[in-house]
Formats: sequence, C-alpha cells, structure tokens
Amino acid sequence: MYDPAYGKEGSAEDCWERYVRVERTGAIEYCEFDRVARFVFLKEGDSNPYHVYFYVQLIGTIWTFLQSVKQILGSAGYSAGAKYWVNLVGAKDSMLADFAHTVGKDNKKWAQPFEPGYLGNLDQSKLRCRDANLQLQFRVVLGSLSDSELAKIIGDCADQLGLAFNHQSEPRCFAFGTQDFPWREFQGGH
Repeated sequence: MYDPAYGKEGSAEDCWERYVRVERTGAIEYCEFDRVARFVFLKEGDSNPYHVYFYVQLIGTIWTFLQSVKQILGSAGYSAGAKYWVNLVGAKDSMLADFAHTVGKDNKKWAQPFEPGYLGNLDQSKLRCRDANLQLQFRVVLGSLSDSELAKIIGDCADQLGLAFNHQSEPRCFAFGTQDFPWREFQGGH
C-alpha cells in the first residue's frame, strides 16, 4: 500500500509520501515522510532550506506504528520477540523541530526552533545531526508489551533521537519536564 507520485517538482525520482510493506515472514515496514520531515525555508527567496524532522510527529508515528504491529501480529497468533528498528535516512545536517507546545512542569513549555532567541549564543550547527543515517534498534516481546513498557521504549527512543541531534535535555517531544506526550498535537499534525 502506498501513496504514489510524491517526487520532487520537476524531478524524475520515484518518491513516495508513505508506504507499508508486509512480507510473508511477518516483517512489516512502514515509511512516512510528509508528516515527519520537511525542507523549511525561513524567508521567501531563501536558497538554503533547513531539513527538519518534526519531533512530536516522529515520536507519535513510531508509537502508533509499534502499537499497530503488536495488534496485527497478535491477531495472527504471534506474541514472541521482535526486533524493532527506527531509521532516519538522510539525517546528516538535519535538525529536530516542532517540539511539544503543551505547557508542562512549572507552567513552562519548550522554546521552538526558528523562534527568536531559541538558540541564544549557541551555534545552530551544533544542533544538527552528524550521521548520514540514523538507526535505532529495540527488542520487544509482543505478548508482554504493556502500555507502560511501550511508553518506556518510546521514551528511550526519544532520548536517543534527541542525543543524535545533540540535545542535552530531556526529550522535547514531551510536555516540558514530564513524560506526557501531546497526543492532540500529534493528531492535528502537519
């Protein structure tokens, strides 16, 4: 299942917005682009866009995909161990953006990238990914994957993604100072 014709304007590249591939072995692959990544121009006429990953959308997509896989494989009678990979292809020099907007601990919320004063004295190049591609791997036992265990895995995934982009704070995809995921923001999406 896929959405065709999502190539770059004027390009002959075959590029899909999203797709799902299910193999006979039970392997399930889901690829998403439009909701989780984009090239952002800050001003009209800019020639150098910022390649950004939307943090809330990325983590929400990962979370809902893992929940779906658990249900799909469970309905087929599979409840044993599974490897779960999260891949960001072409991540070099990209940034995380669209942090949780929800007010959190002490009535604070995250400053958003590209807002005035976000970086302070920090060089923005320090918050870019250094790796050409990122791959995070998790092992889960689907039959014993409770909601709280899934939340721990997602928290670990969010931590690792934040570190790959040199964030020296708790994951900014959760409300400030909490582990509360902004599901309404995720569902509203881009």
